[in-house]
Amino acid sequence: MAATKDDAAQLDRRTVLSGLTAAAAAAAVLPAGALAANARPTDFPGKSVAGAGTHALEEAHRAPVLSPVEATFFAGLDAGRRFGEATLVSVFPLNLGAVSVVMELHGSRFQVDLLKADAQGPQAPEQTAQLAFFVSNQGNGQRLTENDQHVAVRALSDVLAARDASALGLMTFDERRLRFPRGIYDAG
Repeated sequence: MAATKDDAAQLDRRTVLSGLTAAAAAAAVLPAGALAANARPTDFPGKSVAGAGTHALEEAHRAPVLSPVEATFFAGLDAGRRFGEATLVSVFPLNLGAVSVVMELHGSRFQVDLLKADAQGPQAPEQTAQLAFFVSNQGNGQRLTENDQHVAVRALSDVLAARDASALGLMTFDERRLRFPRGIYDAG
C-alpha cells in the first residue's frame, strides 16, 4: 500500500512532537546550571574578556540606547573614559530599578549598579546624597569589593554626586529586592 500525503503529514507531525517531547524530557533532567557551561566569557561581569571571539567584541561596541533623561544625566560619560585604573565600557538604561555601568579593569569587566540611596538599607561601597553604587560581584553582600574597583567606583561617584538623579526612576536596594526577587541583574 502506497503512503499518501496525509500519511506523510501525520508522520512529520509525529516526528516533530517526538522531538519536542524528548527535548523537554532532557531539559527536565539536566542539573541546574548545566546550560551555563555553554555561556560566552562575556556573559558574566567580572569574567575575563581576553581571548573573547569577534562576536563578543561586536557586542561590546553596540551602545545601549538610553532614554533622554538618562542621556542627559550621563552626559560626558562616554565609552573609554577612565575612572582610576578602570575604563568605562557602557552605561545601560534603567532595568529592574537600577542603571548599570560596566567597566573594564585589568582585562576583566565588572558591573556597578546605581540605585537610589537609602540610609536604612544595605550600604553600598560608595554612596552620594541620591545614589548608591553597588558592585555586582555575585557576593550577595558578603564579598568585599576589590580595591581597584572601589577606586573606580569612587571616581564615578565623584563625577555623578552633583547631578540630580531624581528623574531616573531608581529604586533602593531593598525596593529592588522586594519587587524583583528573582531578577537577573546582569546588564549585558
